[in-house]
Amino acid sequence: MKPTLAVLWILTLVAAFALARWTAPGSDLPRSDAPSFDEAFADRDPLTRSYHLSAVLRALGPENLDEALVALEAHQLGVTPEEVRLLMLAWARFDAPGAFAWAMAWPTPWQQVLRQEAAFAWGRMDGPAAIRAIEALEDEELVAELRPSVMEGWIRGPDQTGVAAHVAAVEDVRRRRRLTFLMAAEMRTHGEEAVQRWVESLPDDLPNDFKMGAFYHATITLARTDPRAAAAWHQRHWDRRYSLGSAPGIARMWTQYHDAPAFLDWVRALPAPDEERREDRAKTVEDGFRLWLMRDAAEAEAQLRAALPDPLLDPAIQLMVRRSGDSDPAAAVAWAERIEDETRRRRSLQVAADAWVRNDPAGARAWVTGEDVPDDLRARVLARLADTTRVVPARGPRPARAGGPAAER
Repeated sequence: MKPTLAVLWILTLVAAFALARWTAPGSDLPRSDAPSFDEAFADRDPLTRSYHLSAVLRALGPENLDEALVALEAHQLGVTPEEVRLLMLAWARFDAPGAFAWAMAWPTPWQQVLRQEAAFAWGRMDGPAAIRAIEALEDEELVAELRPSVMEGWIRGPDQTGVAAHVAAVEDVRRRRRLTFLMAAEMRTHGEEAVQRWVESLPDDLPNDFKMGAFYHATITLARTDPRAAAAWHQRHWDRRYSLGSAPGIARMWTQYHDAPAFLDWVRALPAPDEERREDRAKTVEDGFRLWLMRDAAEAEAQLRAALPDPLLDPAIQLMVRRSGDSDPAAAVAWAERIEDETRRRRSLQVAADAWVRNDPAGARAWVTGEDVPDDLRARVLARLADTTRVVPARGPRPARAGGPAAER
């Protein structure tokens, strides 16, 4: 489903539930107004269909389940995965294992949608029971398919107790990251302190550096709305290994959505890094400054100039070297010369020099022969300039092969 359509569907569903609640507080629609399951599934107008489905599914129970399934089968070609999820959530309220067994018995390829949504609904209602049932299946591929659905439902259910250990054990990195993000986002809905307590309560020895991933996603969710709070929380855990890698995420949220100049104040006030955190802090500066340049290049450049000299900001200067190289090689060289770390400075001077040779060979020659340029860099530039001016002899016509077309003429 495209993002725009997904948002529209969610909004209509929310409106439908609200309208149903206003129409009959504390109960279902009056029987004279309530559609049948068949009428609800047959309705092709998206707004009224959502309204009618919400009404009939609120009333779903053992006594009318067969009626709902007959209607679903009759109209299955028009039923979306989102509507299947609603059906399974309604069914799982009174018989989640039965809903899953029914989905697994469906004879057509549509079974995959049915079983995944049934697994999600069961996970939401009773995560431990659902995960035990899924992992008891003999088909390993099926277990791998359904386990994430159960865990996603479990994460979004009323009780997430125990799900972290299962998410931590997921070997697929992308899937584990997605589930970890969902957990952090779900906890964030309960407030800033709730997501912090959740992360801090996680055992440090969970597999796959799960606590590190959880801390990262939690700081991202916090920094999206309040980077100062995220930064303060991060600093309280600065000496813990699981906080490694989170500062760059805070920097990205800060400069993309909030007061970018304050990002510089924060990053310059970070504690002096040990060897393990040196690259982490450099990436924090680089990631934050890169997005700042995209958002407001003039402001970012002016603030950087005002903050120099500062060896901490060398990664930001390197970005300015790469940014200026093609349009203003002389400015790129000037930026590179302001880098304090010798290794970074020499590397950036090479980048700037290569851009100068590529875009303005004459200017590059004047610079490299008239300035106090290191010998190895001068030799590199002159060699590249020689390559650009070397004339390749033109090739003459190929001699005709004996017995070929030329011989025949």
